[in-house]
Amino acid sequence: MRIRTIAQYLVLLILFLAPALACNKSNVPTDVIAPDDLSGMNFRYESLYGMDLSEKNLQNADFTGADLREANFSGADLTGAVLDMADLRGANFTDAKLDDKWQQIIDLLVTGDGANKDYSHLDMTDAELMHVNLSGANLAYANLDRSNLFGANMIGSDLSRASMVGTGGDFTQLNDADMTETDIRGSFFYQATLTGAIVTFEQLKTAKFSKSQI
Repeated sequence: MRIRTIAQYLVLLILFLAPALACNKSNVPTDVIAPDDLSGMNFRYESLYGMDLSEKNLQNADFTGADLREANFSGADLTGAVLDMADLRGANFTDAKLDDKWQQIIDLLVTGDGANKDYSHLDMTDAELMHVNLSGANLAYANLDRSNLFGANMIGSDLSRASMVGTGGDFTQLNDADMTETDIRGSFFYQATLTGAIVTFEQLKTAKFSKSQI
């Protein structure tokens, strides 16, 4: 009886872990990325988890929404490449060529750590910023339109006059953040926390807050 219970438990455990394990694998065949010239390739919403793309020509390639975690882009040419909403956590961009927008925030996207750093005036539109640490960061005048701030720590950050139009802020921590004149029109915040944040009632009316602490 006990053995049968343990066996059942193991089956349930495997079923539970299978989806997570599957997410940590690339669904792009290795022969597809074998050529050195992959310019203009469409990898939208594909998984290239852990794939080696080092030294390749990836000019104008489209990685929109792709899973690029742990991928190796060292020495690759990514000028003109689209990285909107791509998950870049743990990826290697050593000596990679990137457009200015991505070059300026690539460390944040890879490490997720931007605490107390200066990102003022930077363009972060459509950036995948899930679970990043931006506590105490200077984001004044930054453009965060349509970015994904799921679970982001933005406690005490300076978001004054930043643009967050259409931004997703589920579980985002905005406690004590300075949101003076921050444009949050059309943004959606689910179970976000804004206690102590500098924000007006008029601003709050332009976004949707569900089960959030304000």
